[in-house]
Amino acid sequence: MEEACKDLGLQFVFETVPDPVSDVGVAGACQAILEKVPQLV
Repeated sequence: MEEACKDLGLQFVFETVPDPVSDVGVAGACQAILEKVPQLV
């Protein structure tokens, strides 16, 4: 993925989110993504 981004002139950003099978569940993982993505873009 990093190489493909470089080829396209995009910056690859690696970010972690909670595991959806943990106690936060899928909803918690989705919420973490929704909160973090706008800050990264």
